[in-house]
Amino acid sequence: MREAASPEEVRKMTLSTAVTTCLSKYATFSGRARRAELWKFLFFVYPCIVVMYQLDKALGTTVVNPKTGADYPVSGTFTWMAAALFLLPCISVTIRRLHDRNRSGWWLLLHLIPLLGTLILLIWTTLKGTEGENDFGPDPLSLDSAAEESSAQTSAITPAPAAEEPSARTSAISQAPTAIQDVTEQLAKLGKLHAVGILTDDEFRKMKAKLIGA
Repeated sequence: MREAASPEEVRKMTLSTAVTTCLSKYATFSGRARRAELWKFLFFVYPCIVVMYQLDKALGTTVVNPKTGADYPVSGTFTWMAAALFLLPCISVTIRRLHDRNRSGWWLLLHLIPLLGTLILLIWTTLKGTEGENDFGPDPLSLDSAAEESSAQTSAITPAPAAEEPSARTSAISQAPTAIQDVTEQLAKLGKLHAVGILTDDEFRKMKAKLIGA
């Protein structure tokens, strides 16, 4: 199950958001869809169909007209598979887009009227949806604004991290490199005194152990 899109992604309705939304609502015919959801999804579907058709042509899997010997336009095994895959989500998002205009999904049957019916549907689906709630649900743009406002309020009430206060531990940590350097210098001096014979082996071991243990 995919994660819900963030309020910012929903507000912008990017191409990827539109595709994932339509595919996740594969056969959802209720509710409403904004213009960007429909058209960005179609802008994804049509190139996919074209790519599949080119693949059919390259593999020789297109459907040939037996009378003319020419390929039927946009036909072939992979083309039809892609069309079958995207058919239902295209129908469902178009119906939701009609709902956004407060029209029944049955108006999709206008496609049965050549040219005129398709032109009417094209105009309807490019117009802005009705503002506020209608017979098919709440306004998707209002939902986006509410989600964004909720996110902003959540950020506003999130307490800011407390400023760090100076402490003895912080001071000790900052002084640690200096102390280590002092011990190292003392050990180097003891090593020189031992090397020239001023300190015996026993004295060197005792003083070294005392210095390291300090």
